[in-house]
Amino acid sequence: LAPGDDVHGLLAATVPRAAAFGVAGGDGTVATVAVTALEYQLPLAVIPAGTLNHFARDVGITVTADAAGAVEQGTAVLVDVATVGGTPFLNTASIGSYPQMVARREALEPRFGKWPALFLAALSVLRTQQPLHLELNGRPAKVWILFIGNCAYTPRGLSPAWRPRLDDGLLDVQYLRADKKFSRTRLALAALAGVTDKSRMYQQLEVRELTVRSLDGPVRVARDGEQGERAAEFHFTKAASRLVVYRPQDPVR
Repeated sequence: LAPGDDVHGLLAATVPRAAAFGVAGGDGTVATVAVTALEYQLPLAVIPAGTLNHFARDVGITVTADAAGAVEQGTAVLVDVATVGGTPFLNTASIGSYPQMVARREALEPRFGKWPALFLAALSVLRTQQPLHLELNGRPAKVWILFIGNCAYTPRGLSPAWRPRLDDGLLDVQYLRADKKFSRTRLALAALAGVTDKSRMYQQLEVRELTVRSLDGPVRVARDGEQGERAAEFHFTKAASRLVVYRPQDPVR
């Protein structure tokens, strides 16, 4: 495939003779193919071959042999697919600088460890971030960063690592408050101490649907690390049907 290729069209053309789809790549590539697999209700075999393989890891696929064995045995699970404005995503969506903070944290973590890396990433991102004036399901919220996960992530504290389940029907909403004095400094210190989840500057809720309205005008939403469209209002929910994904009977995570 080359940049700009119509992946959906290419896959759709194979549907009459396809029993399943297979994809080798990272989260962005998997999400692209998953859209077509969900539309045509075909099972998906995921081979973790990207820089980040969060979805494959959470499903229980850590190496190619896991996927191959699951396909051979015919073992699979049903997983939720979240949507924003009707466009599916498998892992996360966000408004603000969350993708940049994650990338910075992951680059620093091998050298400094998890919590110092999060502290440095938060300092780097938040010092240039402007607060967002939003409404979350009609409730006003002034935030630095808004994160929406497809299913509940753990641990808390805007440093999510993995999802125990991919079929809980929930959206994991996490955000950093910008309505308190010295909120950026307080968040950075909480990150350094590894207690962001206990900070009053951090908020988390689990919902089945979320409508986000920007009071500042159009903002951009990112889905699975890819930049999406700009709009003043976004509606997040779950797709009506679940995605079938091949997985070993007893995955090792």
